[in-house]
Amino acid sequence: MPLAAEKVNGRKIWLGIMCILLTLMIGVGGITRLTRSGLSIVEWNVVMGTFPHLTEEAWKEQFELYKQTPESQKVNSSFELSDYKRIFFWEYFHRLLGRLIFLVALFPGLLLVRRNQATIKEVLGLSGMVAFQGFLGWFMVKSGLIHIPRVSPYRLTLHYLAAVAILAVTFHWFLRSQRAVTDFKSEPQPWRVRGPLLAFLIIFFIQLVYGGLTAGLKAGFAYNTFPLMAGTFWPPQAFVLDPWYVNFFENVSTVQWIHRWTAFLVLALAGFLFMRLRASGQIHLKKAMAGVLHTCSLQLVLGLLTLIFGVPI
Repeated sequence: MPLAAEKVNGRKIWLGIMCILLTLMIGVGGITRLTRSGLSIVEWNVVMGTFPHLTEEAWKEQFELYKQTPESQKVNSSFELSDYKRIFFWEYFHRLLGRLIFLVALFPGLLLVRRNQATIKEVLGLSGMVAFQGFLGWFMVKSGLIHIPRVSPYRLTLHYLAAVAILAVTFHWFLRSQRAVTDFKSEPQPWRVRGPLLAFLIIFFIQLVYGGLTAGLKAGFAYNTFPLMAGTFWPPQAFVLDPWYVNFFENVSTVQWIHRWTAFLVLALAGFLFMRLRASGQIHLKKAMAGVLHTCSLQLVLGLLTLIFGVPI
């Protein structure tokens, strides 16, 4: 059944709110990571975990569970209950926000389906992605509750990529709801544009992956100078792990080097694409690529400031 064109605003508001919540969720996830709060809740209880601890006995019970984790025993052994409450807040807020996002995706979405302003496929698809992301979050946390007092960098990267993917899909639907998207396939594109665009998307994805690995390995703390690392362009500890290929994913020196310089490659490809599209005379695509170029520039500056100032929250 086609969507009612005159009622598209309800869908746009719903998707706009979802974009805001998802962006906030990613930001809170970053704070949770940087405050070492991610392993403070050792259980995954979707229903009962929603309610805050209201009594001192409940707090002590939760704290005792945390004391059994590797992080408590090896990193935060001196923690008092007040210290635990501080790190508990961000993980709790992160999970609570995730539950809210699921509810906003599902119930207002179903209401829009009833009013013929959204499709059941969209609502169930978006709700399903959010629910699966919640599972990935617990899958990540669980990796840090067994032997090592940190989550798996691979699982953290997967969790991050999934969040970006959900936001990208939601934002794309939002733009289409207000007819702000030019269909790239509707206008034949020469390979001189499609080739660089494909290269840009591949390098951009690689950069996202290495952003997750950098966070997971805490590689951003390894070298806080630019452009040199330990006084050299290529870090001296780049290939100390064996086998050699492991260094590309688990060596903090190599991972940070790749992440910092891939950012410049992303920016260069964005600039190249912008020049190509400007020459093609396609106004909508040129404006879209200009936005990408400006955002990449801002992101590069933010990345350098984060690096130089020692990864402040």
